[in-house]
Amino acid sequence: MPADVVARARTRFNVTHRDLPTPMGADDLRAALRDYDAVLPTLGDLFKADVFADVPKPRAQILANFGVGYNHIDVTAARAAGLGINAGHDLNRDNLTAFVREVPGVQEVSIGHALIADALELGYSAAVRDYLRCIADAHGAT
Repeated sequence: MPADVVARARTRFNVTHRDLPTPMGADDLRAALRDYDAVLPTLGDLFKADVFADVPKPRAQILANFGVGYNHIDVTAARAAGLGINAGHDLNRDNLTAFVREVPGVQEVSIGHALIADALELGYSAAVRDYLRCIADAHGAT
């Protein structure tokens, strides 16, 4: 994470920044769930079912992935432990429906760039309606 982002976060929050190039080990993963309100994992930090099983009531309320993909997080185990799931860089009208179907319970996705790009082409209201349609389609609504 860029130093200026960490510095800004520290002006508003109590931040612990792990500045190592290697993934967290099993003990670090469990400690992250147990000791922090939020965890921003990298793609190498493997939050699998056994990690959640060892921390059945985590302090963490959210895993906010800032990389593309989520296959390093057992989403079912995370949800069962009460964590929120936020994800999704590079989501757009072409892939949002499939993503929301595949990640049940996702609370937030990152569509800002695509939404603005689509709004320039379609108009803001039409773009927002289309994104809402994508989400409704993922949930089986018509």
